[in-house]
Amino acid sequence: MRLLMLFTLGFCSGSAFCAYLAWDQNALWLMLAAVFFFLFVFCVCLRKRAAVAAGVCLLGAAVSFLWYWGYDAYFLKPARIRDQTVSSCNIRVTDYSFDTSYGTAADGEIVLSERRYQVRFYLNEKCELKPGDRVQGDFRLRYTAAGGEKGASFHQSEGIFLLAYSKGEPTVYPADGLDARFYPAVLRKAVLKLLNDVFPADTAPFASALLIGEDDGLTYAENTALKISGIRHVVAVSGQHLVILLAAVMLLSGRSRKIACFVSIPISILFAAMAGFTPSILRACIMQLVMLGAFLIKREYDGPTALSFAVLLMIAANPLAVTSVSLQLSAGSIIGMFLYSSRIYRRIREWSFFKRVKDQTILGKLLHWLIGSVSVTLSSMVITVPLSAIYFRTVSLIGVVTNLVTLWLITLVFYGIILCVALGAVWSWGAVRLGKLLSIPIRFILSVAKALSAVPGGCLYLRNEYIILAAIAAYGVLLLMLYWKQLRIWMGGCLIACILFLGLASSWMAPLQDPWRITVLDVGQGQSILLQSGQRTYMVDCGGDYAEGTADIAAETLLSMGITRLDGLILTHFDADHTCGVENLLSRIQVDTLFLPDDPEHADYALLSGKSKNAITVTQDLFIAWSSAKITVFSANGGTNSNEKSLCVLFQSGNCDILITGDRPISTELMLLFYADIPQLDYLVAGHHGARTSTSDALLRRLKPETVLISAGENNRFDHPHQEVLDRLLAHGCKILRTDLLGTIVIRG
Repeated sequence: MRLLMLFTLGFCSGSAFCAYLAWDQNALWLMLAAVFFFLFVFCVCLRKRAAVAAGVCLLGAAVSFLWYWGYDAYFLKPARIRDQTVSSCNIRVTDYSFDTSYGTAADGEIVLSERRYQVRFYLNEKCELKPGDRVQGDFRLRYTAAGGEKGASFHQSEGIFLLAYSKGEPTVYPADGLDARFYPAVLRKAVLKLLNDVFPADTAPFASALLIGEDDGLTYAENTALKISGIRHVVAVSGQHLVILLAAVMLLSGRSRKIACFVSIPISILFAAMAGFTPSILRACIMQLVMLGAFLIKREYDGPTALSFAVLLMIAANPLAVTSVSLQLSAGSIIGMFLYSSRIYRRIREWSFFKRVKDQTILGKLLHWLIGSVSVTLSSMVITVPLSAIYFRTVSLIGVVTNLVTLWLITLVFYGIILCVALGAVWSWGAVRLGKLLSIPIRFILSVAKALSAVPGGCLYLRNEYIILAAIAAYGVLLLMLYWKQLRIWMGGCLIACILFLGLASSWMAPLQDPWRITVLDVGQGQSILLQSGQRTYMVDCGGDYAEGTADIAAETLLSMGITRLDGLILTHFDADHTCGVENLLSRIQVDTLFLPDDPEHADYALLSGKSKNAITVTQDLFIAWSSAKITVFSANGGTNSNEKSLCVLFQSGNCDILITGDRPISTELMLLFYADIPQLDYLVAGHHGARTSTSDALLRRLKPETVLISAGENNRFDHPHQEVLDRLLAHGCKILRTDLLGTIVIRG
C-alpha cells in the first residue's frame, strides 16, 4: 500500500478545495480539519485494508486544511491586506527585465511585515534591469490570489502573490556585485545570446525554446502549429528534457553509474534553475533527484511514490501551486503513464498481426518501439486531454502521429543544441556551422507541425455545445476501451470516429440552419463580433486583452463551425482592444475583404492594409447586401481622435437590427443620428465597452434598443461598464447582456 501516495491525494484535494472554493474561511478550515481527523481515526479503528487506505487519504485532507490555515494567516494575509494600496517599496531584482506595451517589467523580491515576497513589478518607462539591482519608489500593489479586488491570476501558482505598478518615477540602484543565487539567470541570459548568435534567425527561437523553454521568440504561426499538431509540450521545459539529459550523462559515464549520478544531481538542479523552476520542471527535477538518490543508497525506486513526494513538497511550499495548469498537466501526464501505459501496450500486442512477429527480429524490435511510443503517448493523453479541453478549449487528435514522426528527431536536436552551446564557449566558428546543420532538422520539425496542423479534423476546438458533447462522449468510449476488454480497439476507434464526425457535422450545420446569428466573443477587455446570415460571415473588430489569445478565440470559434474564410472583417478603429488580434487572425483565417477606417496616419493603418490583398478604406457610407441580409458601414462624421473616427456597423437580417458604434463618444453618436437613417433596434452594442462617455440618452431614446450587449473584460482596470451607463440602460427598459458576466454571447434568429 502506497501510504504517501494516498496521503498526498488527500492533501492535494484539501488544498484544491481551499484554493478554489474557500479561500478565506478560517473557521470552515478548522472545522473540516477536525471532522476529517475524526474520520481518519474511525477508519483506522476498523483495521481493514480499504478503510485504512481511506483513512490515510482523509488524514492528508485534514493536514492540508490546517496547513492552509497557517499558511494563509502567516504569509497570505499580510499580502492580501496590501491589495490596491500604494506603498513605498524597495524591490530587489531577481531576473532580467523585459519590455511591455507600456514600459518595463521584471521579477523581484520585497519585504513586507518582515516577510519576503516574490513580486512582479511594472515601470512606466523603458529601462534595462539585471539581477541584484534595487528599485525604490512608490508602487500600487495588487494581490494575485483569490480575495483581492481583481480576483486570482496565474501568478499565484508560481509563488508571486503581489504585482507592483509604479507610481511616479522610481529610483534604480545598480547592483554592487552578483549574488551566487543569480548565477542561473546570468547563465540563462548568456545561453540565449549564444543561441541567437550561432543559429539562423528562423531557427534560433525554436532552439532557445527547446533547450530552456524561452518561447517568446516563436511566432504566433509556429506556436499555433505546435499546439494544434500536439507537440507544443516539447518547447515547454519538462521532465522529458531532464530524462534526455540524464540519458546523455549515463551514456558518457560508461560503466561508472555512481559517478553519473553524482554528476546528474547538480546538472539537474542547474538546468531546472535556468528554466526558472517552473512547476512542471520542478516536479520532474524532484522526481529525478529521488531516483538518483535511491540508486546511490541502493533502494528500490517507485515512480508513484516519487511523484507523490514531489507534488506534496511543492504544494506544502505553496498550497496555491495546486492551481498551476503546468503542474496539473505534468503530473497528469505521469499519472496516465503509470495507470494505462502497460494496459494499452498489452491491448495492442493482443492483435494477431503483432503476435506473429518475433521480438528478436528487426521488425519485432521496431514494432516494440512503435507500440511502446504509442502506448506512452496515449496513456499520458488519458489524463491531459480533459485538462487541455478545460483550460485551452482544444484537443489535438493528430498529436499521436506528430509525436511518432518528430520526437526521436527532437531528442537528437536537443543533444545537438547542448553540444552547440558547449562548442560556442570555445569555438564560435564551429558552433555557427553546427547551428546551421541543426537548423535543417529544426525546419523539418516545424514543417511537419505546420503540415499536420492543417489536416482537417486534426484538432477539436471546444467552442460550442455540439463539439463539447461529442468530445465527452468520445472520451467516455476511450475509458470504456481501457476497462472493458470485450470492446475491441478497432470497434472503439470506429465508434469514437463516428461520434466526433456527428459532433463536427452538427457544429458546422447549425449556423446554416439559423436565419441569422450574432456572436459577441468573450475576448476580455476588447471587442470581436460575428455577424452571420445564410452562408456569409462578417466579423467586426478583433481585439482584446492579448493579441494571441484574442486571435485564438476568434479563429477557434470560426473553425469550430467549419468556417475557414471570412467574407469581410470590419475594423471600427485602430485601438489595440479592437485590432490587436487581427494580424494573427489573418495567419489562420482567410479574409476576402478588410474594411478599414479612414485614418491613414495611424501606425497600424499601413501594417494591416498590407496584410490583406483586398483592403478597402471606408471614406463614405458603404452598403453590403446579400439574400435577405444587409450590412451598412457608416463612415466617420468628423472628429479628431481614433475613438471619434470609429466606423459604425448596422446589420439587418429578417427581424434583427443591430448597431455597433465602436468607441464613439456621445458627440459623434449624435452626429451619426443626424446624418444616418437608422431604424429602431432590436440589439445595440454599447459604445466603448460601457464607458460613461458613450451610449447616450439621446441615442437610446431615438433607437429604442430592446437588448444592449456589452463587451468588457472581467475586473478590467477601466471599471467598464460604468454604473452610470447601466442605470441609463435600465431607465430605458433595456435588457443587458455582458460578456464579463456571461462569457461569449450567442443570439440566434
